[in-house]
Amino acid sequence: MAFGKIGRPPEDRLARQREIYNAVAPLILQVGARRLSMRQAARAACLSIGGLYHYFPTKRDLVLHGLCPEALLRHCQDFHTQFGHLAYLDPQRYMDEGINVVVKEVAFCRPAIYAALELGAESFWR
Repeated sequence: MAFGKIGRPPEDRLARQREIYNAVAPLILQVGARRLSMRQAARAACLSIGGLYHYFPTKRDLVLHGLCPEALLRHCQDFHTQFGHLAYLDPQRYMDEGINVVVKEVAFCRPAIYAALELGAESFWR
């Protein structure tokens, strides 16, 4: 069964969630997970509140997205798609790009780690 409008390309939901999370991440760091409202998050992501809830059913899902295994795996897949050919052609550049991806990954996870610490350590394990 296909979803969406006829003629519209299928949505890359995980990529869209990443865009939204990246737009909201500075607010998570600035005001904290508990004080962040979904209205503030929607405004930061240039979405309606309903649009935000379409991608993140709960605030917890939004603020902890940076720790979501699927999101982290996607970063790795994107790296291998873009730079995997360099592993044998130019190993030094492959390593350099790998280090850059790790640095970006840490920056991506940082707001979610702060949110998990604020919400309680059990947030890491859910």
